[in-house]
Amino acid sequence: MISKIIIGLGNPGQSYENTRHNVGNMCVDQISESHSIDIVENHRFYFYGQGQIAGKSVVLVRPKTFVNNTGNAITSIITKFRVSPDDILVVYDDMDLQLGFIRIRARGSAGGHNGVKSIIRALGTEEFARLRIGIGRPPEYIEEIGHVLGRFGSEEIPEINRALEVSVMAIESIIGFGIDHSMNEFNNSGQGL
Repeated sequence: MISKIIIGLGNPGQSYENTRHNVGNMCVDQISESHSIDIVENHRFYFYGQGQIAGKSVVLVRPKTFVNNTGNAITSIITKFRVSPDDILVVYDDMDLQLGFIRIRARGSAGGHNGVKSIIRALGTEEFARLRIGIGRPPEYIEEIGHVLGRFGSEEIPEINRALEVSVMAIESIIGFGIDHSMNEFNNSGQGL
């Protein structure tokens, strides 16, 4: 029985690799590496891999859809694995969080994130867990779309790498100890440690 499906949001294709909008994918890739779960199974809307974390069965997912259409992939995942929205954890970028900080939520609105809006529309509920990774807001002279689709600057890379490490620990905690415990541990202290 699947304990949790972890979905990292991001745009497909090499031109979007390592952009701010793809930190969800980057996080799932890091979990994949940490726990030797190969994301090689190919479905029409996503790539996925199954394995164990904290002794529980998990599925790691990288959607093939663009972020704004993630709902298409999510409904397909829910159907394929016969799970409910309660069983998914969505990982994505958040401009309203300071660069490198993370936040876990058990449910809630999209907060302006078009990928999450697409998921809420597709599922018909806001009742699914999410882990937000802060990418910060752009300077006034840079448009938001250019910011989210841009790559991290050299001075930002250490902070985002640290955030990804903490995000992996947070996900391990969610799977092992539950979301309430993990929110208490990771949400109240900035980057989580």
